[in-house]
Amino acid sequence: MREIKFRGRYVGDYVMDEYIAEGTMLYGGYVEIDGKHYIIPKDDTATQVTPESVAQLIGIDADGKEIYEGDYVEVVHDGKQYVYQAHLKGFATGSDGTYLAPAQLSKARRI
Repeated sequence: MREIKFRGRYVGDYVMDEYIAEGTMLYGGYVEIDGKHYIIPKDDTATQVTPESVAQLIGIDADGKEIYEGDYVEVVHDGKQYVYQAHLKGFATGSDGTYLAPAQLSKARRI
């Protein structure tokens, strides 16, 4: 069963008296409350993130790296490189509209 996980870019400097550099990517659960977006890491401290940075984990690439919505992956086929942008429902190229099925992630590499 696939883990449901999100990432988002932190908007502040401190969480519970601990310094976290603004812009740091946080990973964990996700919740939206009163129009604000939060990532909840394993320590259960909800931390506000920028809404445009929130992305869901959709799979693992050939190198074992996590792939999130919006990430770019490449596949080399017959000596040609094909680049796809990750989406929840599949992978679409920006140029010709072809799709890479989610089951093909094991052959892709995140770039």
